[in-house]
Amino acid sequence: MPDLRAQAGLLIKGVAAKASEVFDEQGELAQIVVPSFFKVRTDDAAQYNVTGLSGPGVLSKRTEQGSYDSGRRYKTYDTNFIHTTYSKELEVSMEQMQDRDFDSVWDEIKQLRKAADYWRQSAVFQAFNGAFVTTSATNGVDLTRYGDGVALCSTAHPRADGGASQSNASSTGIPLNEANLETAIIALKKQLLDDGTPIRDLGRMPLVVPTELEKTAKIILQSTQRSNTANNDINIYKDGMYDLVATHLLSSTTGRAGGSTGSNTAWFLVAENLSKLMLVDRLAPTLTTEKAEHGGMKFKVDTRLSVGHAHWLGVYGSKGDNAAYSS
Repeated sequence: MPDLRAQAGLLIKGVAAKASEVFDEQGELAQIVVPSFFKVRTDDAAQYNVTGLSGPGVLSKRTEQGSYDSGRRYKTYDTNFIHTTYSKELEVSMEQMQDRDFDSVWDEIKQLRKAADYWRQSAVFQAFNGAFVTTSATNGVDLTRYGDGVALCSTAHPRADGGASQSNASSTGIPLNEANLETAIIALKKQLLDDGTPIRDLGRMPLVVPTELEKTAKIILQSTQRSNTANNDINIYKDGMYDLVATHLLSSTTGRAGGSTGSNTAWFLVAENLSKLMLVDRLAPTLTTEKAEHGGMKFKVDTRLSVGHAHWLGVYGSKGDNAAYSS
């Protein structure tokens, strides 16, 4: 059904040509913010393919004129980011188009752009909302997953060299507190590359939480002294290494992108330099217009992207519910 004059009020006259201008202006006013630990790429094909190799291992001692210790690199699992198009359409009647009087109320175009930008903003966080499952979509967003066949946060990640499987998730759902943050940091730092050697170059390690855990996280990270103790200990997390990313887009009931999968207790730690969380941008929000059969106009917005992870390394997650977890 198209919008009618009685529903949307008076807008400006002869503004079909202004649609793209208003659409672009709205986009400039509200740029989306993608967390720095996401690797953002652009693409011009149907899919974006990611593969990799482990490193050559650690160096070994060689005596003068001695032989070299031969290393081997292991191919990691392939990841194919197949782009998905997300769209919306609004219709405006001929009478409403004719009777527009106020340029500042160019509402449907602004709303379409806001919807597209919100969708893109929320899409990246669905990688966390879907971190403990292997389903192909979460809250209406298609998720690209690393090809090891398990969840982003799993207790049984296979290793490319055939070595012992690894975990980057709490098997007991530890809740967020200062002691458990230390547990997560240690577990993340002890992750191994696919050749069994230690990870390196972690960079900053943001803590990612739903809005319900924002207060707890701020107390842990930003207290002058150590939180929740009577001792005058320093707060070792107040050194700039541990940023906070808190959003309603991870909560269980609010801010969902077309669904309801989220958690008020789950929390994550991400190593900014090591993370392989990715957003692949195929088509920025784009507006098209066409005349409708009733004489009015159809305004359509499209955006095309892929989001997911090309490896699990650099991420640690807990469901935070004190319940057993294995995947």
